[in-house]
Amino acid sequence: MKPYLVAAAARWFSLLLFTLSLVTLHAGPLPNPAPREDFWVTDGTVLSLLEHNGQLYVGGAFSSVGPNTGKGAIFSNAQSTPNLNWPKLRPRVHAAVSDGTGGWYVGGASFSDYQAGNAVRYLFTHLTNDRTIDADFNLQVGGEVYTLLRDGDTLYVGGNFIDIGGADRGYVAAIDLTTGTVKAWNPDMNLY
Repeated sequence: MKPYLVAAAARWFSLLLFTLSLVTLHAGPLPNPAPREDFWVTDGTVLSLLEHNGQLYVGGAFSSVGPNTGKGAIFSNAQSTPNLNWPKLRPRVHAAVSDGTGGWYVGGASFSDYQAGNAVRYLFTHLTNDRTIDADFNLQVGGEVYTLLRDGDTLYVGGNFIDIGGADRGYVAAIDLTTGTVKAWNPDMNLY
């Protein structure tokens, strides 16, 4: 047999063995592509991964790696890592204000919904003092929430919206926190 045919056959056989080894490696079910909530995340793009002796080396265009907290986190003065008993707010948080009892009102921005823990809320939610979503507070907002101000039992909401809680309000609204409804106050800030 001619040497170039032996070399070609050897390359073909090596490619066949490599392909069979890949098929054998993936004979079981494919891994779940959804990200795991308990994995740590980076604040930028991951460009390379290398596992060696049980260690994972991560490289890329990022400056820090830490626990997945979503778009908000809570820290205490006594700890340097965030309290992970906090709902993962997505995609962005623009404003948060204390409810006066250890909980928070939180406003965000997106053209889609965000998920706060296991409860879906639209751009605006109330986290109770035990860090769960207040099931009774669910005002739909027709746009982004940029700022919140609490004055006693009134929560003022500002943002790029034209309705909130079923009431027509241009950019600002007042929420009665005792009832969870929109107050009659309406300065009609519609700029158009």
